[in-house]
Amino acid sequence: LRWEGQSMRIQDDYWHNSGTKKWHVVRRHLESVSPDPHTLHVHFTSATGLPRKVPISIARSVNPKLCDYLRTGAGHRFLGVVAMDFPSSALCELVVRCNIAARSLDPCRRLRSVWGATVEVGEYFDNLQCEMQAAATRAD
Repeated sequence: LRWEGQSMRIQDDYWHNSGTKKWHVVRRHLESVSPDPHTLHVHFTSATGLPRKVPISIARSVNPKLCDYLRTGAGHRFLGVVAMDFPSSALCELVVRCNIAARSLDPCRRLRSVWGATVEVGEYFDNLQCEMQAAATRAD
């Protein structure tokens, strides 16, 4: 999968001097997403507007807006990957729940097949999923 190739839709508009402006970009991109098994959607909520606006100040504005958006009916849809600066555990959980509810994209689901998979590859992914589940339960 090539970064920014035909199979990717990326929003990485990172130079903003206000969280409100960045939120408008993020929201517009989130609303344009539809689940597609052949496309990876990546949204960056992070931004900077140095020297006055550092990433944490942008995150303090964008993260609550994203949280509110995901809690409303408009936010209950497939998102894809959402890369964030300084997210709360609740915000991370909302992102995961939206993806799961939208298309049964449970990150802990059993993988049916992996291209050219051997028994060792299947076991590797099973072990990786178990480790991720265990880590997620200890995240907070």
